[in-house]
Amino acid sequence: MFLAYVLGAGGPLYEGQPLTTAHASLNITDEAFDTVVHHLLLTLEELDIERSLIRIIMGFVEGARPRVVGWKGF
Repeated sequence: MFLAYVLGAGGPLYEGQPLTTAHASLNITDEAFDTVVHHLLLTLEELDIERSLIRIIMGFVEGARPRVVGWKGF
């Protein structure tokens, strides 16, 4: 659903919890996030996805980092 949204494929809108809420209790670190990002990049390259689309996807993923990586609020 995430990739379909990023690429403008339409379809049903996500109606689950916000990213921050969904990931809050998972204690995801920057290192873990980086690992997932790396594997996603390798997969997209292996699938021979156009480089410009990879940049768009990776930009959206990186933009989600603050809402996914665990942090302590004030």
